[in-house]
Amino acid sequence: MADCNSGSESPTTIVYDDDLGRGFLGNLTPSVIPHYPYQGRERFQHDFEKRFDTFQGENEWILVTGVTPEEYSRVFEPQGENRDSVFSLGRAYDTQLKLLLLRIMASTPHEAASITFDRLLCNATRPLGVTPQPAGGIRSAPKVGSKVPDQAWGLLRKIHGRSGKWPSVVLEVAYSETRAKLRSDVRYWFRASHGEVKIVFTVKIERATPRVTIEKWGVDLHGRGRSHLEQVVNIAKSGATVAVSGAPLLLAYENLFLCPAVNATQNTICIRENELISYAKGIWRAQGLEEIENA
Repeated sequence: MADCNSGSESPTTIVYDDDLGRGFLGNLTPSVIPHYPYQGRERFQHDFEKRFDTFQGENEWILVTGVTPEEYSRVFEPQGENRDSVFSLGRAYDTQLKLLLLRIMASTPHEAASITFDRLLCNATRPLGVTPQPAGGIRSAPKVGSKVPDQAWGLLRKIHGRSGKWPSVVLEVAYSETRAKLRSDVRYWFRASHGEVKIVFTVKIERATPRVTIEKWGVDLHGRGRSHLEQVVNIAKSGATVAVSGAPLLLAYENLFLCPAVNATQNTICIRENELISYAKGIWRAQGLEEIENA
């Protein structure tokens, strides 16, 4: 098992262009997520309810095209009469491309991965005498769009060099959707926050086999704000054996709490291999791929 001070992070050279003009949801083609053109409130509600009634769990998402910023603000923002309606289910809005991403229904594995990652992070920081502060809720940038994270942590207050509106660390989970969805998530957080989001964790859950992939993305502010993959942890089960590569999962204290650590022992927040295995097993139980007595 790798030690938390072993420096096991191995940054890769995976980089993509963060050109604002391309939007951030443009890679979600109809082959990735079903598309519906926006044709007014009544037609949207009809299309959504039809999709909901025939939902079989194969894809939690739909993408609505042709939603202008004015329509988004007037019809879809979760406020007033829309707060508990189908019009409040948007999870991301791309201003540049006029695309609105909505979740039909959150899957149990998706929710399990989101909630228990928060516990992982809290357990890892507890020995340091600090606790990460949840920072969920919708975030928006006029030129980019709006988004709701699966989980987020940070200090939502103004400190020097920051607006106080963005979390420092974000988690995004994919179960029914593809890695393309996760890439669009990463793209949004770094573009919209102009580097105030320091780290984006992504969790990809394979549907048919017990396999979980965790990625940690950072942003290089000296390289035109390009995002890059810093660490990958794979957890997979074959028979009774669970194999882990890339552990432990590491996070710089300063990236989460936005201040230097008090002493050198706090510099790195470490989520160890055994904790990652327990995390994956909880997800597999939610999928029906792991028996409770074998956890």
